[in-house]
Amino acid sequence: MNTVLAAEAFLTISYTATMSSTGRWAVLVAPTLAVLGLVLAVLAWPGIHAAARLVALWTHRLGEVEDEDHEHEDDVRTRGADAPLRDEVRRRRERDQRRGMLLFRWVPPVFAAVWVVLLVTSVTLKG
Repeated sequence: MNTVLAAEAFLTISYTATMSSTGRWAVLVAPTLAVLGLVLAVLAWPGIHAAARLVALWTHRLGEVEDEDHEHEDDVRTRGADAPLRDEVRRRRERDQRRGMLLFRWVPPVFAAVWVVLLVTSVTLKG
C-alpha cells in the first residue's frame, strides 16, 4: 500500500507540473502520466483486496485460537460462563478490523476514478 501511495503521489506531482507547463511536450506527457496512474491503480486493486482478505482471515483465526485457549483454561464449573463476552469481543474485533480496512480497500478504485477524470481533463485542456 505504501508503494502504491508513493507512486501515485509521484505521478500526481508530475502530472500537475506537466499540466502547468506550456511546452508542446505537455500535450503528450500529461495524458501518458494519467494513463500510467490509472494502470497502476487497476493493477494494485486485486493485490490490495487479497491482502485485506488475508488480514480479515487471520483476525478471524486469531479469535478461534483465543476461544480454544479459553476453553482449555476454563474450570469445569465455569466452562462457557464467559462465552458471550468472548463472542462480543471477537465480533467487535472483526468489525473494527473491517472498518480499519475501508481506506485500504477503497484507495485503488478512488485513484482509478481520479485518473480517469485527470485523463479526460488533460486531453480536453491540452488537446
